[in-house]
Amino acid sequence: MRTKVWWPGIDQQVENYIKECYECQLVSKPQSPEPLLSTSLPVAPWVDIACDHFGPFGSSNNYLLVVIDYYSRYFECRVVKSTDTQTTIQVLDEIFQVHGLPKSLKSDSGPAFISHEFRKFCENLDIKHSRGTPRWPQGNGLAESCMKSIKKRLQIAVTTGRDWRIELQKYLFSYRTTSHPATGKSPAELLFGRKLRTKIPDFSAPGSVDDSEVREHDAVYKAKAKKYADFKRKAKPACISIGDEVLVKRDQLQHKTDTLFYPDVFVVTDVKGSQITVKSQDGREYKRNCSHLRTFKRAHEIIQPPFVGTDAEKREGDYHEDNDDNYADRYSTPTSIRKSSRKSYQPDRYKAHYIYTEQHCPLHCCFEGSEREYHSCG
Repeated sequence: MRTKVWWPGIDQQVENYIKECYECQLVSKPQSPEPLLSTSLPVAPWVDIACDHFGPFGSSNNYLLVVIDYYSRYFECRVVKSTDTQTTIQVLDEIFQVHGLPKSLKSDSGPAFISHEFRKFCENLDIKHSRGTPRWPQGNGLAESCMKSIKKRLQIAVTTGRDWRIELQKYLFSYRTTSHPATGKSPAELLFGRKLRTKIPDFSAPGSVDDSEVREHDAVYKAKAKKYADFKRKAKPACISIGDEVLVKRDQLQHKTDTLFYPDVFVVTDVKGSQITVKSQDGREYKRNCSHLRTFKRAHEIIQPPFVGTDAEKREGDYHEDNDDNYADRYSTPTSIRKSSRKSYQPDRYKAHYIYTEQHCPLHCCFEGSEREYHSCG
């Protein structure tokens, strides 16, 4: 554009016009994810736990209910036929009878965990229930990590024609008795306070677990994971505040011509870390992660730049100098260019030259009556 026209502030005005383009914002990239927020290690085993469903899989559409301890990384796995609230409560009650009641339980926003019956179940057992951000499984990262490991084991069992139930139990025993990279101890040792006997001989003397060593190992492991994750995801803090207008990313693209964001503009009503609550134009509220949003920029009226030129070149409706007393001082074109009044001197290397005339020029190359300082004979 600068090759054809120019006015003061053209770069900033063109940049703002492109950023505020409504159609461009619908197909542009969403907000970058925020830096990874590591979960602090609980004070003791089975204090803070998380649960999630996995499935369906197999010919009979089975599901798995996985419950994992944040301190020891020990997890229980139960096969269920349904993911409804009643089945989930029954399985959790059986697990709690073995390990005791936790203080907090984290889950996703699945149908079984948002029901009134499940809320009453947690209140009766004095368990603080927290749900992750909808459409953001990374919010329950520890449970999702277990799901990935279980999924690989089930895929191997089905591909090789083995009984997936037997292979799952073998995997659980191997996982529980193997040192975890985050803590340096096996999950069973941290949860039960002793090592489980395996087929591999162990000649170490039994003893209590050193909690300080576990916490130091866990902190180093999480710091490395955070640094790597933030670099790979290009994470940066989100600049979204209450009252901002945002666009919400579609849950699923039905057609290739669908825009990445819904065409409606939402208003931010609450901000809790990376979880943003937005309200639609019809009053409905939704919770989304900041990486599913994009700050909406409304187009502003562009002020037409002043036209500098003669009166004959000014068009009707252009800028009038009558509206600005300083118009002539700021935009008038100077009539002449001022030259320097400093006196100039001849360089020293030219002082040895003579000013030849016709009678002094041996080659008679000077014209009659002329005086030159530089010519062919010099």
